[in-house]
Amino acid sequence: MEESFKTEIFKLDGKNISITTSATESLPLVLVNTFAGEADSLWKECAALNCPPFALASISGMDWNADLSPWKIPPLRKNDPPLPPHGFLALWILPRPRPLPPSATGKGD
Repeated sequence: MEESFKTEIFKLDGKNISITTSATESLPLVLVNTFAGEADSLWKECAALNCPPFALASISGMDWNADLSPWKIPPLRKNDPPLPPHGFLALWILPRPRPLPPSATGKGD
């Protein structure tokens, strides 16, 4: 799985993004939210297990409560603020070369 793969690391909207993909072919994308950039160890473990080839996109630097909550949540404790429904924004962090299919946006079958 290691041959002819490249890794690009960058920041986008305050998030740390790491994308490891084939230099020569299109592959299925696995998207993972990480706490402290564990993408490299995940990639190595998958290679050790002889997983089929895939592209890996890792996002870290998130506020796990605010950035990943799929709906508004009332305060969990007396002095906590409510959590905003920003979970859907995680889907829009990575740029896409083409529009999402209707099934992924909820506008189709």
